[in-house]
Amino acid sequence: MKKIFVTALIFVISTIFVFAADSAKLYNEGVDLLKSGSYAQAAEKFKASCIADKTNKAAYLGLANAYFKLKKWSDAAAALRDYLKLSPADKKAQSLLATVYFNSKEYAKATEIAKKALSSQPNDKVLLKILGNANYKMRKYGEAKQYFEKLIALKSTSLAEYHKLANIYYLEYKHYKKKKNRNQAFVSFNKAIETLKAANKLKENAKNYYLMGKYYYFARKYNDAQQALTKAVELKANDKKALYYLVKSLYKVKDYTKAAENGEKLAKLSRNSKTYALLGDIHRDNADKTKAKSEYALALKYYQKGATYSDKYGKYCAGNIKYIKSKLK
Repeated sequence: MKKIFVTALIFVISTIFVFAADSAKLYNEGVDLLKSGSYAQAAEKFKASCIADKTNKAAYLGLANAYFKLKKWSDAAAALRDYLKLSPADKKAQSLLATVYFNSKEYAKATEIAKKALSSQPNDKVLLKILGNANYKMRKYGEAKQYFEKLIALKSTSLAEYHKLANIYYLEYKHYKKKKNRNQAFVSFNKAIETLKAANKLKENAKNYYLMGKYYYFARKYNDAQQALTKAVELKANDKKALYYLVKSLYKVKDYTKAAENGEKLAKLSRNSKTYALLGDIHRDNADKTKAKSEYALALKYYQKGATYSDKYGKYCAGNIKYIKSKLK
């Protein structure tokens, strides 16, 4: 009886070693395929390696990486969850799982995983970025703000975080302004501008100036707006949004000549009723009725053609069609 037991035990042990050897071989083949960019084939090898040895942690991680490369987020998440059952304290795997959830737009899950990982590594920029962006996507701006602020304090080199933080401050400004809390509105607005100035110190960029100019414009600081937007257009001549607000700012400060010059540049890039209606307003207020009528006529033409619009301001002509027709009389 003892001999039978020993024989059976030897068989079990040898079988385990065979499976482990097979798993290792399949894993190594998967690694080679992953390195060569054959991600689908690599995934098959890693999957087979996991089946051969369910304790092969490296195979689960390899499988997750292959699915990540293939952008198969749900499969990547499943592989990472299996890996974390074997290595629950692996912070890099937790960070990767949070990234996978973010990429699959499962923002609540991304924040849950990232928060746990952040508890033991509070200055991890990858985790802070996930938490900032995931909360921003969920419009939880108060939470997003704290993570973006920390990222910038840690000298983040990503301009996107500066832009989002500036936008959060600007949204706060609008909120406090609506509540007639002028002091807090002033503080939030200045923080938005200072954040964009800090972004410019990191890397001078057209978008930094565009956002700054747009915020100035809506705060009715038209001189500041046109200065920032002029710089944005210098850095990126074909920036339609920056040009649009530059024309509007110049119009507001009654610099009709520069407004018309930049308006013509805008018309070459963006032929729609909104642009021509704005040009009509500029020439009208500059007492040039002939040019004004010509621009209004083009505005009406493009509106009637059903010109497409890329943003909410495309409703400009539809909402002002009677106004434009009256100017043609």
